[in-house]
Amino acid sequence: AKSRHLPRIVLLQHIKEAQSRTGTASGWLLDDRAYKKKNPDDERSLNLVFSRWIWTGRDDANKTKERIERLQNDNRDVYLLWKGAGVVKSKLGSPPQSTFIIIDGTWQEANAIYRKTPALWQLPRFDVDAPPSEYSMRSDFGWKDKFAGVDSNLLCTAEAGAAVMDICGDTGSAELIRERLGRLQSVIDL
Repeated sequence: AKSRHLPRIVLLQHIKEAQSRTGTASGWLLDDRAYKKKNPDDERSLNLVFSRWIWTGRDDANKTKERIERLQNDNRDVYLLWKGAGVVKSKLGSPPQSTFIIIDGTWQEANAIYRKTPALWQLPRFDVDAPPSEYSMRSDFGWKDKFAGVDSNLLCTAEAGAAVMDICGDTGSAELIRERLGRLQSVIDL
């Protein structure tokens, strides 16, 4: 099956983020099916397999662990995009059959998901080298400095997805994600 050889992005999404209309992975930036419902004339597609796992609280830790184990049993390398100590910097040319888990939520929500989901602690973590974020969907309120520490170059979820596609060597999909994000930013700026 073709999808076996495409990179997979799993959005581990906080329930509050799933309900937010300004979330940068709000369904249509990384998910082609959702995007095409709103933009039926755009025939371009992302070369990835997209999944969304909604995280509602600590009770989802076991379900997340089981889902990760299924991916690993399917001979997929599973990585967690995460900043901080012990993180390996990414290198271009990651195997396309890899799965990348991106935690989606505010910085505070993302830290809560990570802290309360032990299966994530066991995954190899890496950070992407990407240009500074160009997007501002919400006010900062000091969270960026608190959670990023010295490296305050945090990316929104869609930018992280685009960086993953760059790592996998698919700059076309990366640019398409950035284009979609730019459109969302222009609507929010109105």
